[in-house]
Amino acid sequence: MFILRLPIAKLLILVFVAFAAYGATASPRDELVAVTVSSLIVEADRKELSESRIWHALMHYHQPAMPLLPLVSYVDDEAFFYATNGKYDPRAELHATIAALFADPALGNEHAQCRFPARSSWLKVELKIPDSTLPAPVCKDYQDWREQVSASKLSLIFPSAYINSPSSMFGHTLFRFDPQNVEEGTDWLSWALSFGANINADDNSIMFAYRGIFGGYMGIYNMTHYFRKIKEYNDLENRDIWEYALDLTATDVAVILEHTWELKEMDFDYYFLDENCAFRLLELIELVREDVDLTSQFTMTAIPADTVRAVIDEGLVTEISFKPSATTRLKSRIAELTDTQSVIARSLADDISVLESPQYQALSPKDKARVLQVAFSFTRYRQLKMVRDEDMAARSHRLLLELNKQPSEEHVVVTPERPESGHKTTMAGVSAGIEDDKAYAQFDFRPTYHDLLDDPRGYPKGAHIAMGNTQLRLSEGGEATLERFDFIDIVSLSAIDRFFVSPSWHVKTGYEKVFAQSENGKGKDTGAYYVKAGGGAATELLDSVLVYAFADARIENNSYYKTFFNAAFGISGGALAYLPFGTLRASVDSDYFTNDEYRLKVALEQNIPLTVDDAIRVVVSKQWHRGYQQYEAGISYRHYF
Repeated sequence: MFILRLPIAKLLILVFVAFAAYGATASPRDELVAVTVSSLIVEADRKELSESRIWHALMHYHQPAMPLLPLVSYVDDEAFFYATNGKYDPRAELHATIAALFADPALGNEHAQCRFPARSSWLKVELKIPDSTLPAPVCKDYQDWREQVSASKLSLIFPSAYINSPSSMFGHTLFRFDPQNVEEGTDWLSWALSFGANINADDNSIMFAYRGIFGGYMGIYNMTHYFRKIKEYNDLENRDIWEYALDLTATDVAVILEHTWELKEMDFDYYFLDENCAFRLLELIELVREDVDLTSQFTMTAIPADTVRAVIDEGLVTEISFKPSATTRLKSRIAELTDTQSVIARSLADDISVLESPQYQALSPKDKARVLQVAFSFTRYRQLKMVRDEDMAARSHRLLLELNKQPSEEHVVVTPERPESGHKTTMAGVSAGIEDDKAYAQFDFRPTYHDLLDDPRGYPKGAHIAMGNTQLRLSEGGEATLERFDFIDIVSLSAIDRFFVSPSWHVKTGYEKVFAQSENGKGKDTGAYYVKAGGGAATELLDSVLVYAFADARIENNSYYKTFFNAAFGISGGALAYLPFGTLRASVDSDYFTNDEYRLKVALEQNIPLTVDDAIRVVVSKQWHRGYQQYEAGISYRHYF
């Protein structure tokens, strides 16, 4: 009796809502609806549907990090809820939704059955509501959309990391919906669903990074033709695409589509590291697969590659395919050429008269075809990045005509390591070493993501993205210090060759322990807040050696210096060797300050992977200051999780 008596006040309110939906004067039909709604609410409470996992998934309820706080929905849009406090009260929202199912069918597209088809379908099944009992609104907008998006198969799509775009430097995930009868390799009828920040048009990269990390953007779902995404990622941004077919039934896909309609134009809070594209897609999978637990694995960060790995580990992937980008396809063809052939191909891309040169004419038909294919593909690659140039278009057409005269040859791009095959993105480690004859022990922690010395499998070559990197050191004698905290540390190394010329760059900001000297010549270790950035170039000497150099600028706040901000300029560089037993780096870093202080550091570092998620790292370094030197040697164990 307690259960029946407890919600009487709320039931009366809901009955009033049901009456109001049909007019101010209650008719026998109105009274029947009110009784029906009341009985359904009683039945829903008896079955505890408001505590159901599926109801929570439909409404995106979750338990906040602080366990004493009540449930709350991730959706931050009043239009998503019927109850005033529906964002925080699953039971109130369930009651209000049941009442809304019986609203005036004249509402049409705005009726609950039209706006929230997944909710409606689930409630009809759980409460055994006959269709004859419910109003029959005409849901034209939804029906038209479902006819357009006719899908029975679903794939998880991972465009690889794109370090030159702040929103995609960790990669990205989206869904691809395929119709039942789609032909193999044909994507024209497929649709893509993605989630992203609704950014301000005038926000620069720095503002985007700040708001994306700390909050300030709303996130929304967006659906478009999949072939548009291929053009965006594969061709314009030169990102490889990985496709993971999911083990979901046609019914599962239909439910996800129903819920996708419910989420259109709904606002969510957006956070770059956790409540992002990857996390939102996991929620949709959990809606239809009660046997998996995905979102609870990502309480700190939801890096796209980690979420793909989690989906695979749950046994949800049936097939994996790879779509190489235009750049990957071109580089694969260039790799087949000899150095002489490469020179001819590059010259052909600029000067069509090279076709008459003795060097080109001496090639065999097979080699001519390869050279022409590279010259044509490179010309097309350049055309995608610039305003149409008539001379280049004519040259491209001529190259295509010549290519068609040569024997055709199938070219297969070697599939690289998959993104989820690499190490996990959070790292914790312990170190021991010696600094200026004083032993130390150190704790290392990095929430995300990957540095230049980490095992490169599954990660873009030459990409370094680390956020929150922290080192806590306990020195001999009991002194505990914060050695460094890198708020953000990004390095992008793009190897320059005769075909590709892209700048390399780096930016880093945070806190670190440095040696500083005052104007009277006294020096000591002190803490400094800093921003350092630089631009330069990189090149590959061999397939396994990458050499780079930067011109740098640094701004530092150091209490040991007289002025609040101190500026410095310098150079840095190094060589990365990808060896069979790990990555070796030799580096030099220099800063010359406007107060006549300077720092010069030379380091040799070796990372040795033990397993995919475990490594040993050895570091030896020496620093020079005006009138003072420091050296350090250490070894660390690093675990990725």
